[in-house]
Amino acid sequence: MKRLEGIGILLTAKLETEIFDMVKIELKNISFAYQIGHDSFVSVLHDLNLKAESGEIIGLIGKNGCGKTTLLNILKGKLISEKGEIDVINENKTVIQRHYIPLVSQTVDSNLFPSLTVYENFCIVKNKRNMLNFYNSKSLYKYCYDLLCSANMNLEAKIDEQVRFLSGGQKQAISILLALEYDYPILLMDEPTASLDPFVSENIIQLAKQEISKRNGILFLVSHNLQDIIKYTTKIFVLSNGQVKPLDNYEGLSETDLMKLM
Repeated sequence: MKRLEGIGILLTAKLETEIFDMVKIELKNISFAYQIGHDSFVSVLHDLNLKAESGEIIGLIGKNGCGKTTLLNILKGKLISEKGEIDVINENKTVIQRHYIPLVSQTVDSNLFPSLTVYENFCIVKNKRNMLNFYNSKSLYKYCYDLLCSANMNLEAKIDEQVRFLSGGQKQAISILLALEYDYPILLMDEPTASLDPFVSENIIQLAKQEISKRNGILFLVSHNLQDIIKYTTKIFVLSNGQVKPLDNYEGLSETDLMKLM
C-alpha cells in the first residue's frame, strides 16, 4: 500500500451494494448480419425475441458460431442490430444505458490495466468518472482485500502486484470480481471461466450468482460447460438458426440431452 501513501484523495466510492426492485430486458425482432464482402452478408440473428426479468440467471447455449457472443455484444450496445427493439429498464421504468452493462469475456484481462496493481484497477472501477484519481483510504483497501478473499483463490496476496505479473486464471477471476463492482443489476458473462480450473470456476460463478441475486438483477451466462449451465441457471435459451428457444423444463436433463437440443 506504500505506493498510495501521501496522495490524500477524498474517498467518494460507494461500498454498499445497490438493490433493485425490478429489472427487465426485452429483445423484440432483433436481426443482425456480418458483412464479409463489398455486398455480401452472413445473417447471424433473425427476428430474435427474448425476455428476462429480475432474479433470473439466464443460460445461453448453442453451437460454435451460432451468435451467442454477438447477442451479448448487442445487449451491451457494442454492436447495433439492423432491426428490432431492445428495452432494458429498471424499477422506475427508466432506460438503462446498455454500454455501461459489464461484460466479462473469454479474453483474459481485456477489462484490466496491466501496468497498474490489482488495487489500483479496483479504484478505477469504483471511481469511473474520475479515472486519474486513486484513493488513499484504509476502508477501501480493506474492502478490496475482503473482496479478493471471497474468491478463495489467495488473490488477496496479489493486491499490490501489477496485473501483468498474474496468471491468466488470476486475471480472469479479478476481471469478474471487478465487473461485479459496477453496481449494475445486469451482468453478461461470455465463457468467463474458460481459463480457470473447475474448483476456481465454481467459486467465481457462485460469487457472480450470489452478487446478482443480492441486487435482484439478471445474469447472462454463455458457456460450453453445459454442466455449469444446468447447475447454475434458472432459465436456458437455445440459440439456433438465428433465434432463441426457451427450454421450459430442463430438470433432470444431462449434458448429452442438452447437446442434442443445440
